[in-house]
Amino acid sequence: MNRRLQPPIAIAKRLLLPDWALRAVSPSAPKGIIRDARSWARKKASDHADDPRSTPPCWFWDADPPELLALADPIVIGEPFVGPPLRRVLVSNRSGLCFIRNGRVVGYGGAVLSAEGLMFSEFTYAPWGRKVRDHPLMRRRRFSQRKRLRGCYATVCYPSSRGYYHWMAESLPRMRFLLPILPQLDGVFVPGDAPPFVRESLEAMGVDPDALISIGVDSHYECEHLFVPQYSGGLAVPQWVGDFLKATYTAHGVLDIPIPTRRIYVSRARAGQRRIVNEAEVSSRLGQRGFEIVRLEDLRFIDQIRLFNEANCVIAPHGAGLSNLFFSQAGIGVYEIMPSRRVPPHIFHVITSQIGGRYHYACGTPVGDEKPRGDIDRDFMVDDALLEEILRALDRNEAIGPADSTRQLS
Repeated sequence: MNRRLQPPIAIAKRLLLPDWALRAVSPSAPKGIIRDARSWARKKASDHADDPRSTPPCWFWDADPPELLALADPIVIGEPFVGPPLRRVLVSNRSGLCFIRNGRVVGYGGAVLSAEGLMFSEFTYAPWGRKVRDHPLMRRRRFSQRKRLRGCYATVCYPSSRGYYHWMAESLPRMRFLLPILPQLDGVFVPGDAPPFVRESLEAMGVDPDALISIGVDSHYECEHLFVPQYSGGLAVPQWVGDFLKATYTAHGVLDIPIPTRRIYVSRARAGQRRIVNEAEVSSRLGQRGFEIVRLEDLRFIDQIRLFNEANCVIAPHGAGLSNLFFSQAGIGVYEIMPSRRVPPHIFHVITSQIGGRYHYACGTPVGDEKPRGDIDRDFMVDDALLEEILRALDRNEAIGPADSTRQLS
């Protein structure tokens, strides 16, 4: 390092305020972290135990214990993944609903704070893979004036909710705990500047669009009664997620569970990353086999889930569009093409297993420059040899009929 730069850097470090000083400068800043909402709720409830007529300032309702899942091995086409062994036994996260009196919802990701200003780690994702203690709100100096809302409100926000997979697998399923109390809610916080699928998916569940409150960088709400569903998909999506989504949209007349007959190839030609560079050849060969070439970005949310509900075979490069597999039917054949042998086939293997499908994966050859996140974001090629192997796998028709590819262990 240049010695002339050291003194200014050292001065800058000394000028950084410690956490306690930041909280003194900004009373709205988080004052600490609640790492176990259940224990916190029990402690709060115990403080009111002497007067059974009083309403506790919070409670936690446990809905589901963790699920233990055992996965069958995926079917490999061509050369396999070369990383650590794929997980075959997974444990999902537990889920429930927390009630917080005078709870706060703050910032772009909808961080949840207690009335005392403590941040809930279970309800607040720190962006970019950071720990909750490193959340940007912890060191923010200026907060907008809080807007106090009387009545009952709920939130389904996470920082990553604007992405299709994270919305479908981690945020939208939280509505399972809010639909029973929807008539009592005065509003639901949702990600601001989000793609249309966020509001479309909620409206298709029967949520009044006028009840949706968009969250942005400067948002700062204090709710008289705040309801926060706890659920985090992670790598192990529990069985109830797909069951809930499919049943809910069927009950609202969005899906009618037809006999699946469509064969689809999902194109990422317009995506900014993870494109198949020789897609014209791939789609031409698949088109000759009766596959529809679809671009999901051209479809409304309802049309996407209906498409997958009617499909008996899906081929796609790795991408969020495969989240629509939640709505597919048992027996579907899924062929996922990974950008390289260094990208593990995982989450869509889990979802395919949950719906009773048969999962295949193939690994392409990455091309172009390295990406900050590695091969997962690189464009890639499906060479002639690999394409022929995929076509032979289709000819074998291994995906026909229900697949016993997952077991939930009690």
